[in-house]
Amino acid sequence: MVSANNVTITNNIMVAKDSDVVTKGSADNTAVAYDYNVYFNKARNNTVYDATGNYNLPVTVIMGTHDLRTNPMLKSNYTLKSRSPAIDSGTAALAPATDLVGVQHPQGASYERGAFEYIP
Repeated sequence: MVSANNVTITNNIMVAKDSDVVTKGSADNTAVAYDYNVYFNKARNNTVYDATGNYNLPVTVIMGTHDLRTNPMLKSNYTLKSRSPAIDSGTAALAPATDLVGVQHPQGASYERGAFEYIP
């Protein structure tokens, strides 16, 4: 396991394969901040586990205040569907000026969570 120090993880969407879990954290990590992320795992009842597979930790230990555990509603190309909870629910803090394909942020009321800005 690799440890991380002084890392901020924001505006991401993390989806586990059906047989895996969304994993976050390690006892070796220090000053790692998570916020405005979406985590989803349909097969495991959308439980977020830590790096050791422990799911009994308090949610506040492994999630940011604005993190969501829900279906991000992605299309097959990983862009957002029109009803995605990731649309306009991200933060401008540390966000790049454009998305993964060069679309300017934000296109709507706020920033998206994930790699792609939603365009209707």
